[in-house]
Amino acid sequence: NRLLREVETLRELLTILDTANVLDRANFTGFEDLISFSFFNNDFDTETRGVDVVLSGPVDFVDLGDTDYTLAVNYTETSVENAGQTISPVRVRQLEESLPKVKGNFSLTHTRDQWRLLGRINYYGEYYEAHLEDDTLPIDGEAAFLVDAEVGYKVTENVELIAGAQNLLDQYPVDNPWAGIAGARYGERSPYGFNGGFYYLKARMTW
Repeated sequence: NRLLREVETLRELLTILDTANVLDRANFTGFEDLISFSFFNNDFDTETRGVDVVLSGPVDFVDLGDTDYTLAVNYTETSVENAGQTISPVRVRQLEESLPKVKGNFSLTHTRDQWRLLGRINYYGEYYEAHLEDDTLPIDGEAAFLVDAEVGYKVTENVELIAGAQNLLDQYPVDNPWAGIAGARYGERSPYGFNGGFYYLKARMTW
């Protein structure tokens, strides 16, 4: 589409792509009146690097039951090494920044007799969203901590009743500053969604 903006007609664009051996102009006779078209290409290079760290084990509380912890941290970085000729600077930023570079969670699970308690803190780093897929309505998403919690009670050896919450504190992503112009109240690309807290009751049976 950037190339299309730089030439006056689709006819000229087809001729340019034919000259560059991207396509055969003879296969596109009659396409001159199209406003735009798209096709797959391999015109840019990216490199992704990262690391995952996971730690888990027991925590010793004498005579107070059994407690286990889990710590998981992920760092991922994507960079566009060669932007080529067909992707815009906004698309480059989307590829590099639309997902948080850092994500992680820390959880504790405690059991005693028939009771089981779970607490978890989730972390999501900053992210970028091009709200209309261009640079006119950008959204800079903020880093956030979310809390999950769950309590379970074993009625029998095989039946457990559970109450819990995901995003216990009902946290939402940053408001879409362009909501009055285009789109909804929140952006669409938040790594933890835009539906707020989720609360549930359930029963689990094992055999």
